[in-house]
Amino acid sequence: MTGGRRWMFWLLWGILAAVGLYALGETVYFTAQEGREGLGLAEMSLNFGLRLIPVVLLTFAFGLFIVVLEEEFELGRMKERVRRLLFWTPRLALLLFALLLSLFALDVFGQGAGFWETLLALLMHLIPTGVLLIVVVLAWRWEWVGTFLLTAWAIAYLVMTSGFPLSVYLMMSGLPFMLGLLFWLNWHYRAEVRLAA
Repeated sequence: MTGGRRWMFWLLWGILAAVGLYALGETVYFTAQEGREGLGLAEMSLNFGLRLIPVVLLTFAFGLFIVVLEEEFELGRMKERVRRLLFWTPRLALLLFALLLSLFALDVFGQGAGFWETLLALLMHLIPTGVLLIVVVLAWRWEWVGTFLLTAWAIAYLVMTSGFPLSVYLMMSGLPFMLGLLFWLNWHYRAEVRLAA
């Protein structure tokens, strides 16, 4: 591999480390803030875990993206373990992301509304989860659809929201974008990846 390409991969690994450390630091910061506001240890631990899941998914997906590119440039093909990871990671991570989003819908039960209002609010909060599950079903077979829809999700979230901490954007926009890139790699190296799956 030429020095220029090796430099590019070191840069990507550096970006990954910076993003992961920043997101982890912000997760710890918000958990500490909750502690100062009187939240109990059990709730703080649960919130920390829920915030940490997308950070881990994002850093793993970004790292896998870099490894795939490195192996393709250095070896001309991916190792079998990497091909299997490339097939399963975006699919399972997207399912986990949908499950995580569905947990946020549970806050409607603490609002003191009546049965029908609570049910309607729950259904409204579960729309993003439903959309992600449809994306999983379509992308499982047609990876390019997952690439397109997840990239559109990431851009739409950035355009339609403002004022959130960076970690929220990394979770709600960065993670879908990175999973979209993994689906693109699935589509681009389809024959090679499907052989190992």
